Amino acid sequence: MGNKAIISKDNILEVAFAIASEKGLAGLGIREVADACSVSVGSVYNYFPSKAHLISEVVGRYWEQALDKNELHAKQDEDFLSFCHRLSERMEQPIKHFQQTWSGQMKSLDAQSLAVAHEEESSYFAHIEKGLQLVLIRDKTIPHEQLVGPLEPSRLCAFIWKNLLEGHRRSDGSVEVLFALLERLFDKGPSLQ
Repeated sequence: MGNKAIISKDNILEVAFAIASEKGLAGLGIREVADACSVSVGSVYNYFPSKAHLISEVVGRYWEQALDKNELHAKQDEDFLSFCHRLSERMEQPIKHFQQTWSGQMKSLDAQSLAVAHEEESSYFAHIEKGLQLVLIRDKTIPHEQLVGPLEPSRLCAFIWKNLLEGHRRSDGSVEVLFALLERLFDKGPSLQ
């Protein structure tokens, strides 16, 4: 009996991620992944029903590797603004790297692959946004009576996350503006006088 390749979804994803890191998302193909894994194309399709699904999970793997899940939780006695600053600092380079490498390549993907990749990215980012909400709610230094209406925690954290993400993507100084506004909102920044 010949040696049969032992393959798992995670093995395939690891190989696909390595190929995408080297050649870009547009250069990622099912046949190339199968060849690199020494398995049939059908074996890859058993785990990933389409190239779009494979690309989606590769994008998810990028964010998982770029951001340690432990960093997405507040440290003991860490207040909300400190957590936001730490998250922002930790996200800056991965966002810039993604913009410089994979983001432009995503535009060359077919509509289905692009939609599925954005869905995976959005799912990962929703987890981060939810973490922001938990830290905000747990922070005893925040005047929670102010967190109503448009400043309700889920709306405020969605706003903060969107502006952190887009601010780092654009590198236009808007992240500093966001933090100045948050510090003033929570009476932790310099006064306006």
